Amino acid sequence: MRWFFKAWNQKILTVGDGNNKILTVGDGDNKILTVGDGNNKILTVGDGNNKILTVGDGNNKILTVGDGNNKILTVGDGDNKILTVGDGNNKILTVGDGSNKILTEGDGNNKILTVGDGNNKILTVGDGNNKILTVGDGDNKILTVGDGNNKILTDQSMGACLRLAQSILSGSQHEKPPLSSCQRDTAKEAKKENQEC
Repeated sequence: MRWFFKAWNQKILTVGDGNNKILTVGDGDNKILTVGDGNNKILTVGDGNNKILTVGDGNNKILTVGDGNNKILTVGDGDNKILTVGDGNNKILTVGDGSNKILTEGDGNNKILTVGDGNNKILTVGDGNNKILTVGDGDNKILTVGDGNNKILTDQSMGACLRLAQSILSGSQHEKPPLSSCQRDTAKEAKKENQEC
């Protein structure tokens, strides 16, 4: 097991399957990259704008505390746990079939994207305007708590919009239910593309 501790602007790179523990304290802008299948624990404390990237199938635990605008990317099939505490505008992307748990606490405007077939659990607490997109066949659970105007989109709902738009363009005469704003926008775009062709 390796320990890394820093307290200023830094770049940390670990390569290998070891279980790493990384702790940064301070308001610097940190860049952290881990490559390997180890189970990593990463904690950043401070208002810096952190960039954290993990590549590998380990089960990673990532915690950021502070108001910085964090960018967190995990690539691999591990079951990741990601927690951000603070009012920064966070961008979180997970790619892989692991079952991820993502929690954001604070009033920042968060963007969360999961790609893969894992069963993800996403919870946002705060008044920020969050955008959440899940792509994959997993059974996702998404909960937002707060007064923000949240946008939540799954690939299943996107597919439903597209199918309804195609049925409208085909000119079928059966009675159709009122369209949601998502469905209206999708239908307009599809019709426009059809006319251009």
